[in-house]
Amino acid sequence: MADRSAPTFVNLTPHEVRIHSELGDMSWPSSGVARIEDYAQPVAPLGGVPAVELATGEVVGLPDPAPGVVYIVSRVLAGAVPHRRDVVFPFGEIRDDAGRIVAVSALARFQQNR
Repeated sequence: MADRSAPTFVNLTPHEVRIHSELGDMSWPSSGVARIEDYAQPVAPLGGVPAVELATGEVVGLPDPAPGVVYIVSRVLAGAVPHRRDVVFPFGEIRDDAGRIVAVSALARFQQNR
């Protein structure tokens, strides 16, 4: 019987998220992408390398909170909305022998400011 208290996870990253932990293996395919708009302003080159100053804009593609739904997003996006307890990000990268991320060990969220 399914756990009725288990949330529905919606993966809003551009790739499948795989969890590998002592609790079992789980995965969620991408269901769209939530992101933060960036605004880049060119500045003087740094040692001959082009440089920009970056400002972040609006969050795009993140639905409003819904009962029983947890949204998986990028760490950067989760950091922009720490007040959202329904937003988590992949954490604890597990890499293969070539250094590629193949899974993570957990989902994380940032502490709310006290």
